[in-house]
Amino acid sequence: SPMSAPENSILNWNKERIRDFQTKSEAYWRLSTGRNFDYYGKENFLSKQATAVRMIFNDGDVLAHWGFRKLRNGVVVPYIQVIGGKNVVSPNRTDTENLIGGVEIVDGKEVAYHIAVAGHNLEDTMNTKRVSRKAKSGRVEFDLIQLQKPEESLVRGIPLLSSLREDIFDYNSMRKNHLQRTAVQSMFTVFIESDKDVDPDSTTMDTLMGAGAQETVDETGEEKLVMGPGYIVDLEPGKKANPTQPQINGEDFAAYEKSMIGLMASSLGMSYEVAMNTFMASFSASRASLSGAEKNFTIIRNEFAEKFCTPTWNQVIEFGIVSGAIDCPEWDSLSPVERKALLSVSWTGVTPPQV
Repeated sequence: SPMSAPENSILNWNKERIRDFQTKSEAYWRLSTGRNFDYYGKENFLSKQATAVRMIFNDGDVLAHWGFRKLRNGVVVPYIQVIGGKNVVSPNRTDTENLIGGVEIVDGKEVAYHIAVAGHNLEDTMNTKRVSRKAKSGRVEFDLIQLQKPEESLVRGIPLLSSLREDIFDYNSMRKNHLQRTAVQSMFTVFIESDKDVDPDSTTMDTLMGAGAQETVDETGEEKLVMGPGYIVDLEPGKKANPTQPQINGEDFAAYEKSMIGLMASSLGMSYEVAMNTFMASFSASRASLSGAEKNFTIIRNEFAEKFCTPTWNQVIEFGIVSGAIDCPEWDSLSPVERKALLSVSWTGVTPPQV
């Protein structure tokens, strides 16, 4: 929701002027950040938010790069490009006093980011210079792009979930291994059961040898019988094969699963019931869990909005003003405080769930 000016009206605009600016700003925002807001013209701002959150989770950080491209009809429109934190690296892969993690710092200010892209070049943008390094084989090992003036066109995100990342990966790996083990057991584990009146040793050596078995001698001199690959024992009268029943969630794994989900949920400020959306307690206890979780979600949401959503709004609306799409003839004469007041905006997340 565009605020346009604080309550004390630093700009001294009348209510009609503020309302008109808000209306045009929101209309321009919706038009600019529609389905073709990303560099390739395929995604909108909502989907780019989801992409940024995934990058923060997987890469520990995210870099938002704003630029402008010219359409076929000559119209210039803004776009956003999100870059994972793992792609921001030092050119020589080591940090120095003025180059830390791919961020170039001069006099305490970030003046450039170095983006490494394996296998292909990052899209050409306005304020870039390209440096390529070739491996001994002659192939391009990686490309480096120095994006100038990050304080004007780029903003790094905050690794909101990096503390949980390894725990979630470990949990997913553990669950995957459990499912694989269950599947293998259900396919290959078979018990041979004999009736009481049948000799358990009725499968003679001659029968097995006739089926393709081979006699071998190990290092100790003990004779062994090796079955051929894919061999299936013929069941004689009175015998039957009982395959195991797959237990996808055994009691031991169910307890482990619940404890892991509970620990990860508590580190994000919510209970196990909220994480699983399963409320078995009283109404007051369940509602208290939801209210507490909502407070923590709001903190994370505001932090993400401050680092990603608000700067994007400022870039788009300022471009709309400069390009003449949004009426603001006094823009060049406004002070930094007045511009900040004019571009102020508030972000509201989804409605919290109810019991």
